[in-house]
Amino acid sequence: MRKGLISYFLVGASVLLAAVVMIIALGELSVVVLDSLNQKYKTAFMEGERGVTSPWYDEGYHIVDESILAELPAMKKRDKNIVSIGSSLSVISFNRDEAQLPDGYEYSMLVCGNGSWKSDRQLYNLAVADDAIGSDDIIKLEMSYSTFRDAYTTITKTTVDKWGRYGIDDEEPENDETVTANPAVFGPIYFLNKEMVRIQNVWELGRDAAQQAYYGLRGIDVGHRFIPGNFWNNYFAYDAVAATCNMKDEYKSYMTDTMELIRKDHTLIVELSPLPAGLAQTDYGKELTEYYEEELIPYLESEGITYFDYRDDFDDSEFADGVHLGYSAGVKYTRQLNKDISAFIEMK
Repeated sequence: MRKGLISYFLVGASVLLAAVVMIIALGELSVVVLDSLNQKYKTAFMEGERGVTSPWYDEGYHIVDESILAELPAMKKRDKNIVSIGSSLSVISFNRDEAQLPDGYEYSMLVCGNGSWKSDRQLYNLAVADDAIGSDDIIKLEMSYSTFRDAYTTITKTTVDKWGRYGIDDEEPENDETVTANPAVFGPIYFLNKEMVRIQNVWELGRDAAQQAYYGLRGIDVGHRFIPGNFWNNYFAYDAVAATCNMKDEYKSYMTDTMELIRKDHTLIVELSPLPAGLAQTDYGKELTEYYEEELIPYLESEGITYFDYRDDFDDSEFADGVHLGYSAGVKYTRQLNKDISAFIEMK
């Protein structure tokens, strides 16, 4: 009887170990596959193919939707971070050579694919809960058209739920996006969950490839050269983009509260991100501009909060997919950002 139990235990342990090894191996293989796809579509992006844009993948994670899985541990290893919270348009995530900052500072991206007032608070709270923000770090809060998106859930919360290490409370009425740590004893499971995210990313791209084959066999015109996943986007219909956003007073107050929360413990810079003229001309875009000019900028100036205003720095033609900058414009933006942040650091 005892020998039988030992045998069952050994068999079970062997199966479990084999499953763990397989998950880790598939996770690492996924990184290789995603790196290869990055290189393929980076060429099309740099050549200015319409609709082809960032985001891509880094360490097997989507650099917008899942960047936190790689950035949080990286932030802890750096002495000085410029932490971008929001919807960054820089090329830093896939071209670190463009990161030119003084005094040992490096960029860290805490961003969300459907960024909003809600995900901004979640990302900041998550970084604080993970003890990833150091005393010398500078937080750059990015205000863009999507800041005032009607957000019922966020990709940030979905990613955190997949990870399992933390939980985010986004329920009403408090809506303060409280982040709580789950038991550390389950650390190996949280690690394997991150590997599963990588595997899922390859699975989703494979699904898109199968869809491409299906459309090809059926002779269906998809309106563009088929490109899987988020390597291609279409936000050129500005009225449709604007319809996802809403200039509610509660959203505006929430953003002000987030700024106050950040500056209480950390150095804060606010960025008014590049805004396509076509989007600015929609009813929502006009409301957003009015808010910037009549409420936000006066508040920032009265509180002595440094802000960078890049709203009008780019023509519509410089946006690769309607709202994300093309490669050349992204480099231009990044270099201006380097210059402005460097000046800020020198004045500290």
